[in-house]
This record gives sequence, C-alpha cells and structure tokens, in this order.
Amino acid sequence: MVGFFQHSFLKQHLAIFAVMILFWLPAFIMPQQITATEDLTMPLFNLVAKLLDFSPYIMETTAFLLFMLSTFLFNSILTANQLIGRNSTLGALVFIISMCSFNATVLSPFIMACPIILLVLHIMFMINQTEKPENYLLNVGVLLSLASFIYTPSAYLLLWAVLSLLFTGFDNLRYLLLPITGFVMPYLLYAAFLYIDGNLMSYYFAYSSYFSDFSLGLPKLTTMEWCVFLTSVILVLLSMLKINVFSADKPVIARKKIEIGIIMLLIALFLFFKKNSSVNESVFFAAAPIYYSMALSNVNKKKITTVFMLILLAGLMVKQYIALIGIA
Repeated sequence: MVGFFQHSFLKQHLAIFAVMILFWLPAFIMPQQITATEDLTMPLFNLVAKLLDFSPYIMETTAFLLFMLSTFLFNSILTANQLIGRNSTLGALVFIISMCSFNATVLSPFIMACPIILLVLHIMFMINQTEKPENYLLNVGVLLSLASFIYTPSAYLLLWAVLSLLFTGFDNLRYLLLPITGFVMPYLLYAAFLYIDGNLMSYYFAYSSYFSDFSLGLPKLTTMEWCVFLTSVILVLLSMLKINVFSADKPVIARKKIEIGIIMLLIALFLFFKKNSSVNESVFFAAAPIYYSMALSNVNKKKITTVFMLILLAGLMVKQYIALIGIA
C-alpha cells in the first residue's frame, strides 16, 4: 500500500478518489443541514451558508469539492517542496485519513478556509527560496485575513507566520511587519463598510470578545475521539523521530521547512485546547500529515506499515459508517 502510493499515475489518483468517496458516502446518504452561525466574526462562511441553505446536498457537494481541492493541493505542496517523492501521492492519502479522523465531511468553516490555509503554507515554504520575499509576505497576511473571515481561528496563524520568519532568519522588522500589514488591510476595508452600514460597533464587540479570551480548557470529546487525538499526537512524534527533524545533516532549506511545520503544529495545539473552539475543525489535523507523509516516504518495513494503515483505514471507515446503522 505504501509502495503503491509512492507513485503518481492515473491508478493512484483513482484510488485516492475512491478512498475519498468511501469516507464521504455516509455524509451524502445522511447530509447535515448546515446553517449560518450567529458568530459575527465569520461573515464569509455565514454568507455562503445562507446562499446554499436551500439544499443540504448542494452543501455536501460543495464541502466535498473543497475537501478534494485541499487534498490534492496538500499533496502538490509536499511534492513541490521535496518533502515527499516528486511523483508520490502519499500526501493525499495521509491528508484524507488525518482530516477524516474527526468529522471533516460537512461544510464547516475550516473546510472552506482549508485551501487558503494550505496556500499560505506553500508560500511560507517558498519564502526561504526567494531573494525578494516582500510580495510573498504581504500575500501571507492578506490570505490569512481572508481565511479568518471564514474561520476565525485562522487569525492566530498570523502568529505562526511571524514566528516562522523569526526562526528561519527573517528577523528584519520590515519583513515581520509585511504579513501584519497584509492582514490588517482587508479588515480596514471591512471596518469602513461596516461603519457605512451602521453595524461597526456590533462587530467590534464580537471580535474583541473572541480575541480577548485566551483561556484554555479540555475540549468535550468522547472516549473514542480522545483516543483518536492522542494516537494522532503519538504518530506525529514518532514521525518526527523517524525523519530526525533536527538532524544537522539535512539541507538548510529542508530544516527551515520542517521548523515552519513544527511551529504551525504548536499553534494548532493551542487552538485545539482554546476554550470554546471547535475540535472538529482543528488546524492540527491538516498540519500533522506533513510529518506522517515524510515518515512514510522514508519507511523501510513497508509490509508492516501497510498492515497498520489498513487497520487504521478500517477503523476510521467503521467510525464513519456506524451512524448509518443506528448505533451512533
């Protein structure tokens, strides 16, 4: 199985699509009606939810297409940045498994924002390979700002971007201010629109309430969900050990990309435990596959790994389909 997905031919892409369909089929059989939230800090998600609320099937199809885009985009990012084999589709498979370990098969704010967040990840990887990163840094801020209009916690990824710059040698104040400037610009335009519309103060209080609360707490998870999360954390740590993330033998560019991913994971863990955050939409499950994919690309005992992955896939499939037979 691992060997099969280390190639990128038509049959591998068809297999990825088939796995995706199998995970999403229960959602199409029993689609959830998603409505606009009362959260004023997610205006773009609320707008799309209102436009599509006439049909849960249209919502589910939209979510599936966004998920499919994110899956292949994630794989392309890993191959383009040489984190996995140039012709590998392992990244796509691992992304599907990770994202579907929690409930990713609905039109949620995170599913909508995920392609934008992945684009930002790609830009952050590219910054270390260009002599003039100014436009890239400005784009990082603008994209994260747009993502935060869909999925509010995306705003915290601005901290990830700034910390990544500091840790990868871009410690010039001008570089650090560029993503912040890019992030603020859409909000200034939005604030001007709200002022003209007469709703500025309502939105101001909504945003200030969200961003002034830094309290952490244990999310309300079932025993099975805690097992999935803890297993994911353990797998990330084992993957990091496998690829020896801090090895001095790795090329400088590769080490910097690994560091950027680690900082993203740490911010994702903060969001996972942030009070009142939605665990089903955690950035953690989009960031962790970076290291799963890298580790699987370097695994030696492919048969043992294949058996483990098949067991994992079977378990997650049972989790997806169990609701259809009335047990959950």
